[in-house]
Amino acid sequence: MPGKHGRGKRRGKQKGAGCIGRECTMEQMTKDQEAIVDFIPPEALLPSLGIRQGKKIKIMAFSSFGGPVIVAVGGRSIAIGRSLASKIKLIGAEDAATS
Repeated sequence: MPGKHGRGKRRGKQKGAGCIGRECTMEQMTKDQEAIVDFIPPEALLPSLGIRQGKKIKIMAFSSFGGPVIVAVGGRSIAIGRSLASKIKLIGAEDAATS
């Protein structure tokens, strides 16, 4: 559905969208939403970056033009490419803005 000026809606910018209390991928989350990592692909080097099953993360930003998703985990920010982010399964928690 086109947004203002005929462009598609931006991911992570829609109020009320996202995954609270259900499984989804990083790409389906909204900015400032927190989640628990439920599954990471086995070939990924994510555990060395602090992204492990059961870890709490926060979505910080979605880069423009299909760029990486920026997440906060363990006190640092990490950029994860969109193709890898689409394979990581999360369980959505309350929005950080409302908690």
